[in-house]
Amino acid sequence: MQNKLMQYIESPGYQQDLLTVRRIWGEPEVLGIAGMFIFLSYITLPILTIVQPARGPSRMSTMKIGLGNGREKSFLQRMLGLSTESVWQGGIRCPIVRDMILSLHQGHLQLVGMQPEYMDYLSGIISLSVLRVHVVQGNHIDISTKASYWRYMQYACSLLDTNLDEELATQERCQAFIDKYTQLSLDGKILLSSLQETYPSYLEKSLPVLFPKTFFIIQKLMENTNVLHTSSALC
Repeated sequence: MQNKLMQYIESPGYQQDLLTVRRIWGEPEVLGIAGMFIFLSYITLPILTIVQPARGPSRMSTMKIGLGNGREKSFLQRMLGLSTESVWQGGIRCPIVRDMILSLHQGHLQLVGMQPEYMDYLSGIISLSVLRVHVVQGNHIDISTKASYWRYMQYACSLLDTNLDEELATQERCQAFIDKYTQLSLDGKILLSSLQETYPSYLEKSLPVLFPKTFFIIQKLMENTNVLHTSSALC
């Protein structure tokens, strides 16, 4: 896969794919809503939130820090070619961006309880997130544009040693994973509270984007809050 990746980032089509990714993710508020969708699709899965480092701060602690300093947002921006920092521009053609993604993968391998299928799920959720946002917003993405975007994401996710399938298969696999493992948990309630405090507007706007089971659990976690409940627009 490494040889194919290097061939891809040096190919004439790479720059067009990167421009497509930047256009799809660069619409106003899309990054924030898609990012919230990713977070909510993670915190409602106890099978993921219990995965912890063997030593050092807990994942709960590091996630709260990440929400405060925008670490996850910066990661996405750099991976997707959206960073305004000159040394991080160029998407996965940039060596330090590839190193950043590889380092994240190595860090995940050290987590106690991490399984390959969890990383496959997260890669799928990240890749699907922005497409689901555009569907909810009523924005049509044509087949060729979607193919260009998905091709970039497949190569980007390969740096996490995950095999991103075609979009429809990925939708089905992620929904099956969510339906099987999503449930209420104390960790989920605590993390949701942090998200409500930090990004209340994005949280509200992300609710229609969620998979149905995730939406149901988030509603349950929010029952005693004043956050506006909306109905999930996607099945």
